[in-house]
Amino acid sequence: DPTAFVATEPWRDKEVRFDVAPKHITLAPGEVAIDVLDEVEDTKGNNGVHGMLQVTNLRLIWTSKKRSSVNLSVGLNTILNIQVKVINSKLKGRVQALWLLCRYRQSKFQFIFTHLLTESPRLFTTIPAVHRAYLSSTIYRDVKIRSTSLLATGSIVPLAGEEVYDTVDGVWNLSGEKGELGNFVVTNIRLIWYSELNPQFNVSCPYNMMATISTRNSKFGKALVLKLCKLAGGLNLGFRCDPETKMAKVQRRLQRLHRVFHHTPVFGVDFAVEAVQPAVAAPSNDFDDDIEIVQPQKTDLMATYFVDGAGGSADKAPVYSKVLGLAVEQPPDGVTLQQLWKVD
Repeated sequence: DPTAFVATEPWRDKEVRFDVAPKHITLAPGEVAIDVLDEVEDTKGNNGVHGMLQVTNLRLIWTSKKRSSVNLSVGLNTILNIQVKVINSKLKGRVQALWLLCRYRQSKFQFIFTHLLTESPRLFTTIPAVHRAYLSSTIYRDVKIRSTSLLATGSIVPLAGEEVYDTVDGVWNLSGEKGELGNFVVTNIRLIWYSELNPQFNVSCPYNMMATISTRNSKFGKALVLKLCKLAGGLNLGFRCDPETKMAKVQRRLQRLHRVFHHTPVFGVDFAVEAVQPAVAAPSNDFDDDIEIVQPQKTDLMATYFVDGAGGSADKAPVYSKVLGLAVEQPPDGVTLQQLWKVD
């Protein structure tokens, strides 16, 4: 159907982006600003620049006060580790800062945020707490397969805010050679299928990860096809039930719910700033971890945030350098050997 609804990619919590357009800084439907921290410095990449840090239920957004085109969008799903470290900043001297280790597209990045209002502990309390709330609610946003906690005593365990709209029996999952008979559970947040013979053979597919819902011919006959978004692998999930009028009714209902969800999404990150404990996380006393912040040269923007040795998907093949007369690892794009060796 050429008029069928096609959902946009849910990238905000899954990606790290630099200097994005204003429309991508604007909060998306369902995205909520949990806290806004004034006077925060992006110490790793924009040393000495005053900025503002928004903490949402999907990401961290840092924006320069002087030039809004200078910004960062760090998805909560990319964060691997959060620590409080003592750093030496040219702007503030020896201070506590929030250090984030992130992974995106097989590369690791580190971000360092310094709150210039040193009497406020919110930088060190809000972000870790929001990240924990995000990690505890992935079932709202990601496809889950063979979940052991999906069902209890023959019924689904509903999520907070979830409403069951329909149950459909006699639904074939077409992922195998012969198919598997089971049941649909249709809610306002996701579509669930589980096997009648083995309920632990199941799939929970939130509308958040569905790109389109359509029908297509298959070796089993006409099938209901859920096309997942690229971030979920772009896979097709196929199902079938008889008669075709029954499947058409299920399709229409799912398409309506899919469209409604993307206008008013439910992401499941339940958090309030008032619930944050006031205590400040203790910084490490191991001074081997101290970081000397030096404003980088105007080289490749992403390379500024690369973790040492993690600027690519794997160890890079050596290349011959005419400058050094040696085989060396190829520098990141936009960075020359002269820039790497230059000491101010």
